Amino acid sequence: MVTLLGPVYETGRETQVPLFKALEQAMTEIVENQQTHLPEFYQQRIAGMNHQLFRSGYSNEEEWGSIKSLSSKAEDYDAERIAGILQTSENRKQGLEMAIRMQPVSNQNPASVTLEGYRFVLQPSGKGQAEWFTQEVKLTGREVGDAFQIALVWLLAKPFAQVQKIFVLDSKEVPVWVGEKTAGVLTFAKKEFTADAEPIRKEIVKSCVQTRFCPEIKIEGEEFPLVANFADAQMICSNFGRELIEKETLLRLSLTDEGSDLLDEKNSSAWHSGGETGYFNKRSDHQEFVQAKKGLVWCKLAKQETSPTLELRTHILSDGSKYVGEIENEEPNGQGTRTLYGTRTVGEFRGGELIKGTHTWGDGSRYVGENKIVCTEIGRGRYSLNAENWNGINYDKDGNIYMKFVNGKILDKDGNISEKFKSKKIFPDEKCEGRDEYGN
Repeated sequence: MVTLLGPVYETGRETQVPLFKALEQAMTEIVENQQTHLPEFYQQRIAGMNHQLFRSGYSNEEEWGSIKSLSSKAEDYDAERIAGILQTSENRKQGLEMAIRMQPVSNQNPASVTLEGYRFVLQPSGKGQAEWFTQEVKLTGREVGDAFQIALVWLLAKPFAQVQKIFVLDSKEVPVWVGEKTAGVLTFAKKEFTADAEPIRKEIVKSCVQTRFCPEIKIEGEEFPLVANFADAQMICSNFGRELIEKETLLRLSLTDEGSDLLDEKNSSAWHSGGETGYFNKRSDHQEFVQAKKGLVWCKLAKQETSPTLELRTHILSDGSKYVGEIENEEPNGQGTRTLYGTRTVGEFRGGELIKGTHTWGDGSRYVGENKIVCTEIGRGRYSLNAENWNGINYDKDGNIYMKFVNGKILDKDGNISEKFKSKKIFPDEKCEGRDEYGN
């Protein structure tokens, strides 16, 4: 048996609003015309329905007040305590009872209103399951009665919210690829994190569509639906009072026993709140996010968690220098920072050499500009490919210009060919073919 209780009101003024009467009529219409408004799958589950009006001074008002006194914030209402309040009544019938109140609005013609209330199922054993809900009802461009009916039918048909599960990882630190070539370590505040116990199931999405609360959504998959659109994934979580998991939560879920069975290249991907769908794959002992076109919808409660800290990985290169940044084949390739014996090189690297950026010596003097990899003589009859200053400026420790480079030529601060410093002679690359960095 299903009982609709309401509309609930906390002050007599609430009953004078035209929308209050429209909500009451919508509740009556659903009960009196179940075959018209309830989806077939739901009609087969229930023995019948009735509409019970809320009356001030009766036990329903006392129970409502007791629930509202649990906390000043609805999101903090404890489901077990709500059930404890409701299951003590001797007159309550087995089945589902749903109490509905429309939160007061100041505007006589609002674009939307919010329904709040409880859903309570009393079992034959006398024990019950309860949850508090809030549901926005958009009214703009819609007939008010129809909008209320669609929202009420969805509230009746949707399953109880999943209990948030606490997942635990072995370590608070997770090695990751920040980019294609940049590695780092994410450090979380705790080993524990929360999310729904599993992704949204396919039959739940189908129920939402059948009640007309959700628009038609193109989904694939069997047990868990695969969604191709980020907005659809967001909407599904929102309809359950949830939000999509963050990318960091997706990462950690993929490392748990429960999540790893669902989230990988062979099985499936999942959407995250950043607007991407994909899975994590291990590469060189670091987790790498791989994008996909479709994904599961995995939700969580909108609870604030401390953001993890990211520390980029420090590479020790063959010459003993320390490097942080993009790397390929164990050589700096891309943006990064290299330090050695008090010197610091920041910029774009290629094949381990600085191509564009700043090289600072220990005394504070620096070179700013572009380098070019060319063949030069490094000893009598010995040649090697090296990154030479090409287009840039040398500054002394006080920031004064004392040397310029233009296409590899050394100029003085006035732009004339330097008499003090001799430009290196450049040889054809063939001279350096087959030689190592030492010219051998």
